[in-house]
This record gives sequence, structure tokens and C-alpha cells, in this order.
Amino acid sequence: SANKSFYKKFMVDKEETEGKLLFDLGNKQWNITKLREVLNDIFSKNSSFENFEVTHTFSGIGERIMLLNAHLIIQKTNSEQLILLAIEDITDRSRYYLKEKYSLSLIEASLDPLTTINNEGKITDMNRATVNITGLSREKLKGSDFFGYFTEPEKARAIYKEVFARGFITNSPLKLRHKSGKLTDVLLNGSVYKDD
Repeated sequence: SANKSFYKKFMVDKEETEGKLLFDLGNKQWNITKLREVLNDIFSKNSSFENFEVTHTFSGIGERIMLLNAHLIIQKTNSEQLILLAIEDITDRSRYYLKEKYSLSLIEASLDPLTTINNEGKITDMNRATVNITGLSREKLKGSDFFGYFTEPEKARAIYKEVFARGFITNSPLKLRHKSGKLTDVLLNGSVYKDD
């Protein structure tokens, strides 16, 4: 048997599913070699598996990335061995993660110092260029006061407040101090963004 979510997600109905071999469902779309192997192992080795990731293309719904969990159960009425297979579609989550990873690699590749600051003025994240221009490690920068790295902290604070008030600011001149004392003229650009 299967639940309604399975029927809806994989575009099959009860009549096409019950009593049929899993690997024959939907014109043999479930005939996935890796899945066949791990399911056979459950019966032969009396085992189970958790978070087994499978990427497969189904007609009608396209490529899906699924997390499969399975374990052996015994049906009480006739002591029949069954496999309970739970399928979680993680396609959107995986694609979001890859997109986020790609965005982070672009930020890291930037030669300009890029920093995220919370509404209390504390640094929450930064790229390598920020580490280079301040001479401080990521660990020391994270959670520290953003304004303290400028020769005019109050001017930097006023610019930061303007970003939150207007949503953005462009090309505000400031001087940034390296831990060695070296000063760098910078143009501060900022914009507000909201996470999930």
C-alpha cells in the first residue's frame, strides 16, 4: 500500500500501485538500481537504512532528489515481512543549498571587503578581503563592532543608520584601519537585506 502523498507526488493511483512490484510502477520509473540493491539488503540482512539519497528523473515531474528511509516490519495478522519506505523530496532544499553555496563563492571571490552587519552594528559574516584589509581573523571579526575599524567610528555609525533608514547608501568616504595602523581610503556602500 501507499499513502495519498505518494500517489499525488508520483502521479500514480491506488489501482496502479497496490499489489504491483515497486520497480514496475509508472512504466518502470522506480527501477532504480541503487534502490533495488539497498531494499534487497533489508530482507537478506534484516537491516534498515536512513537518509539514503537518490537522484532520479521521473516523467511528468522531472528530476527529483529524495531522501529514503526504510526498515523491516512484521505484519501481525500473518507474520508477513514488509518494508516501510519513507520518501522525503528534498529537491528544492538541495537546489537552494547549491544556489546559496554558489552565491557564497562569488562573495568570497570579491576583491572588495564585503561584510554583513546586524541591526546592532555587530559583524555577522565577512569575506577574505575583509580579513586582509583589517589584518584580523574571521573569528575575531565575527561579533565585533563594525564601527571600531574606522578612524571616524561615529561617522561610520551615522552612515550605517542611514542604510537602515533608506534601505541603501552609496559611495560614502571613510578611512579603514588595519591592525598594524595602516589606513585605507574606502567608499562604503550598503543595502538592507532580509534572510528567510
